[in-house]
Amino acid sequence: MKLRKILFFILLIFCVNNIAITKEVDEEYNSASSNDTKISETKKNKKFNYDESYGPTPIFSIGGGFLINPGGYNIDTKLDIPYKDNLYIGPHVYYGSSSDETNFGLTGNIKKVLESEDPKLIPSVEIGAGILVNDEDNNNDDNSSYFLIQIGAGFDRVISDNMSFGIHLYNNYGTDFDDSTNHLTLVAGIQIRLY
Repeated sequence: MKLRKILFFILLIFCVNNIAITKEVDEEYNSASSNDTKISETKKNKKFNYDESYGPTPIFSIGGGFLINPGGYNIDTKLDIPYKDNLYIGPHVYYGSSSDETNFGLTGNIKKVLESEDPKLIPSVEIGAGILVNDEDNNNDDNSSYFLIQIGAGFDRVISDNMSFGIHLYNNYGTDFDDSTNHLTLVAGIQIRLY
């Protein structure tokens, strides 16, 4: 009987010890697993945020490029004013000239800076509405005014804390509800962040 009590006591101690060891291993595994999950979530969620890095400041842009269909050249300037959460609003003015016609456009644009994994490469999309004055044959006799819808996309490459170089493509669709005109502009220019 005494031997049974001793064996039972040893068995009880062994079981309690085994439970304690198992609990410690589980806690260590859960802790390591939790840390791994946090690290992988941090890696997954580590997207570049433009406003956090460069601050939501007004951006002045000036540039030029090609007028596509009809062929020619264009000059662009715009001001992007921060609104909220990588969203900017502001005026966009462009002038395009070709041998067949001249276009002058003024729009109010909304620009969204998109997420990027590279803090030096900043993609964006834009949409805007305004007015387009089209002069066919470049003779100032037959100017036409259109309601202008502008859609654009492109990217900027950061050069310094307050300057970047960008390339953007815009589709400019003008209509007066009886007639319409459509042309593309490819613009390369400098963006200056105004602090």
